[in-house]
Amino acid sequence: MEQLKLGGVLILVLGLLEFVRLEAVSKLNPYPPVVAIYGPRNKFVCNGVIVDKGRVLVAADCLTFVRNDSEVLGASEDFHVVMETHNIDLFEKGKAMSGHGKYVDTALDHYVSVESFTVHPNATGPYAYDVAMLEVTEDRPFDRSAIAEIVEEDVRTSGLNSVVQIYGWGTLSTGESNEDKQEYFKTRVVEMYLVPAKNCSVVGDVFLLDQHLCMFPVNNVTICAGFSGAPIVLNGKLIGIVAFGDESCDLTSPVIGTSLEIFKEFILPKSWFSQIIEHMKIFFGSIASFFSFF
Repeated sequence: MEQLKLGGVLILVLGLLEFVRLEAVSKLNPYPPVVAIYGPRNKFVCNGVIVDKGRVLVAADCLTFVRNDSEVLGASEDFHVVMETHNIDLFEKGKAMSGHGKYVDTALDHYVSVESFTVHPNATGPYAYDVAMLEVTEDRPFDRSAIAEIVEEDVRTSGLNSVVQIYGWGTLSTGESNEDKQEYFKTRVVEMYLVPAKNCSVVGDVFLLDQHLCMFPVNNVTICAGFSGAPIVLNGKLIGIVAFGDESCDLTSPVIGTSLEIFKEFILPKSWFSQIIEHMKIFFGSIASFFSFF
C-alpha cells in the first residue's frame, strides 16, 4: 500500500515538473516557433515555420541558387533545418562543427536533416506561388504545441489595418544607411501594419492581389536580408510568410508577405479519410469514362 502511495506521489511530482517545463518553454518560445534553413557550406539562407509534425513551410525562392549565372533548384541534401532554439549563433561560421567535421552534441539537439521537399506546382517565378514544403523526420518537433495554427479567414480583408508580428533571424534596419543594418542570430520580433493592397502599388506587377500581403513597419525598424520565409502572425495565428521587400530596406518601403489563404490544401496534410474519398472519386470517374465509350 505504501508503495502505491509513493508511486502516486512520484507520478504527481513528475507531472508537476513536466507542467513547469512546458510553461517555461511556452514563455520562452515566440509563437509560432521559427526555424532556420541552412544551405550548402552550412550557410544560413532563410527562415521557415513548422506547420505539422515533420513539415516545415518555407518560401520556394529560398531553395534556389545561382550557378553559372542561372538559377537552379537545390536538392534536399543541400539543406538542413535548425529548430527549437532561439539562438542560431552556434551554427554560424562552423562553430557547431567539431574538428572531425561532425556537429557537437549541443548542436545535434537542434539539427534536422531535410529528407525531401515539394515546391508548389504552380511556382512560375520568384514571387508567384512562392511556397515550398520541407519534409523532415516525423518525430520533430518533439512537442505538438510547437506547431503553428493557421488562420481560417482571409486576412487580406478581415485583418486590414491590424498589427502583425514577424518572427525570425536576419538583418534589421532603421532605414538610415547601410551602416545601421545589423544581422541578428537571436530571434527577433518586428511589428508591421497590414494595409490595403493599393499601398503596395509602388511594387508593380510582382505584387499579386490573390497571393500577397502588404505591410509597413510600425516602429522605426524594418526587416531586411534573411527574413524571407519568416512567419507572419496575427492574434496568435499564422497568416503568411515573408516574401520580399525593397533592397534598400527603407522604412517607407513596403514588406510583401505571401498569404496562406489559397495554399491551405498544399500546406495541410490530407487526412486518411479525405485521401480515400479522393481515390474513390478518381476510381469511379475512370469507370464512368470507360462506359461512356459504349
